[in-house]
Amino acid sequence: MEIKIVLMNKGQVVYSIVGKGKPVLFLHGGHSSCKESLFHKGFDPTKFQLITLYDPDMEILLLA
Repeated sequence: MEIKIVLMNKGQVVYSIVGKGKPVLFLHGGHSSCKESLFHKGFDPTKFQLITLYDPDMEILLLA
């Protein structure tokens, strides 16, 4: 799993990339982050590249 951080004008965007196939933007809710791999189950990493966004500010709220 590769995790990247991109700095933007209004903050940072954190995302993970798994796989080498067709890119799929994976949006999820709940108490997980781009570091989780449970939602990868069922995806073939040779056919799909999962790009999962993550809001680091949410982790700060959850840990408070």
